[in-house]
Amino acid sequence: MRKLMIIVGFFVPMFAIAQDSTDMAQMMEPPAQMKEIAKHLPGTWEGELTMSEMDGSKMKVKANFTAGMVLGGRFAQEMHTYDFMGVKMAGMLLLTYDETMEKWVSWWFDQTSATGMRMVETAQKEGESLEMTSDPTPMPGMEEPTVMRYTLSHKGTDEMGMKLEMKMPDDTWFTLMEGTYKKK
Repeated sequence: MRKLMIIVGFFVPMFAIAQDSTDMAQMMEPPAQMKEIAKHLPGTWEGELTMSEMDGSKMKVKANFTAGMVLGGRFAQEMHTYDFMGVKMAGMLLLTYDETMEKWVSWWFDQTSATGMRMVETAQKEGESLEMTSDPTPMPGMEEPTVMRYTLSHKGTDEMGMKLEMKMPDDTWFTLMEGTYKKK
């Protein structure tokens, strides 16, 4: 009987550890939505965006980003560069599908601020477009926290549209940037 207790005492914890490992492996598995993005997003994308100023003037901006999957495929990472008539800017977007919220969530960081901008899905047309709206975020040069809306539109496996808007005090949206990226 004592041998049986020793054997049970040894194998029951081992079963529990094995069970925890299985649960951990399942927790680390990226959601299906991220696996789908991994089929098309990774690579280098180039575009020309139109940037609008508050005074109505517009300028063309050369833009590109390199995308890949990070942290075991849980996140897509985009490393962006922009050329504003010789002035270069860099930024990083992290995107994931939050299974508990059942929404897309992203974070934007760039060299203008130490504060990241969190955006959450506010509209989606399956396979066509994804709209995300930011939390109010402090921005350099702005008196009040700013709310941004970012829309991506699917234009085929090698082309996507983007639109970046800023919420104005009268609750209208002003288009800051708009354009198309093509995969190299």
